[in-house]
Amino acid sequence: MNKATLKDWMIFPLKNERGVAALMGVIMGILIVGTIAFNFLAESRQKQSGAILTYTSTNAFMIAEAGLRHAQKCLLETEATCSTDFPDSQTSTTWSTDITTADNYSNDFGGGSFTVSFPTHASNGDDVLLVVSTGTYKGAQRSIQRFILNECVLSTEAATSCLGTTTNNNASIDPEPDEESLVCPSGGIVDDLDPAPADCTGCPNAACPDFNAGTHLSSEFLIPRANNYFCDMDISGTTVLRTTETDGTNTDDNILVAGDFTVQDTATVRLSSDAADPDNTDETIITVYGNSEIRELGEIRVNGAFSHLVGGTFTMRNSSKVNSIQGDTGDATMAVEGNITIRNSSLYKGALLSDATITVQNNGEVEGALQGNSVVLPNNATLIFSEDSGEDTTAIEQCASNDVPPGWSE
Repeated sequence: MNKATLKDWMIFPLKNERGVAALMGVIMGILIVGTIAFNFLAESRQKQSGAILTYTSTNAFMIAEAGLRHAQKCLLETEATCSTDFPDSQTSTTWSTDITTADNYSNDFGGGSFTVSFPTHASNGDDVLLVVSTGTYKGAQRSIQRFILNECVLSTEAATSCLGTTTNNNASIDPEPDEESLVCPSGGIVDDLDPAPADCTGCPNAACPDFNAGTHLSSEFLIPRANNYFCDMDISGTTVLRTTETDGTNTDDNILVAGDFTVQDTATVRLSSDAADPDNTDETIITVYGNSEIRELGEIRVNGAFSHLVGGTFTMRNSSKVNSIQGDTGDATMAVEGNITIRNSSLYKGALLSDATITVQNNGEVEGALQGNSVVLPNNATLIFSEDSGEDTTAIEQCASNDVPPGWSE
């Protein structure tokens, strides 16, 4: 009996050790679960540390941006707090000499602080200054810098926008820009129009009629009225509309259109047409609350200066022209709240300002400078830069050169 038991034990040695194997399995399971839990906790701690680092770094960057905005405001505007933080900003006329490292300053902001400095730089000048802002937040630091300009960007860049300039399909900018110019005014590029005159409410009416060549022109000249209010103004066919040189009594140098303004089908508008001096400085201001369109060989000839203020969109198409005869780019400015489109071999000479998109396409050509939310030049478009663009017009005062752009240099 004993021999059989021993034999059985020798042949099946693990038969009675199943409990040991089960115990070993439990131990291995505990070790695996423990390892996974340890790795999970370690990874969670690492991610938490990374999140804290990202949080503090982002806040430091935002505080640095606030410092740069504050410096820009102090340089360009009269601000009470600047007289203490940055006294030279209120009186300086020559930035490169009046504003130096002695004007560096710091401020608490957003739970951290920023330090603004004005390092010496070869590009600094009367109206150009390098500004560096360093933000600090809970041990994290970020620095950003940019040149602030005290001049209209239309005098320095062919195309400036918030979102950048897109060119394709043989479009060209002359001269080709060295780098993309991004300027995005916080208050918008074009000022909103004042409310339309009450006389034009519910027009057309006697005070604010639709334009009619037979009624409102005499020998092609616009007949002066108490006010030149029109509901819609459609100048078409072979019509030629001339305005007179401003003499202090006539009102036809300021035309207001409550609806849409159109020059089409070879019609021509000739501003200050009776001016003996081709270099006269008289300005015609045409304000349009709806859309403005020059099309099918329609043309506006500029003598003196021309400001076109548009609440809707401005379009030129099918070989239309604005300011092509006198051709001084300083004499014309379009300030448009909506999109600007110049296409189909149309030609414009002057400054273009838009709160929306400026598109020059399909052999459209602009000689001057552009500033919009975005600029698009496809399909053989041509942009020839002129640093004098719009300088002799009232509308150029809307050119916003120095508000903070979306991109920074770190």
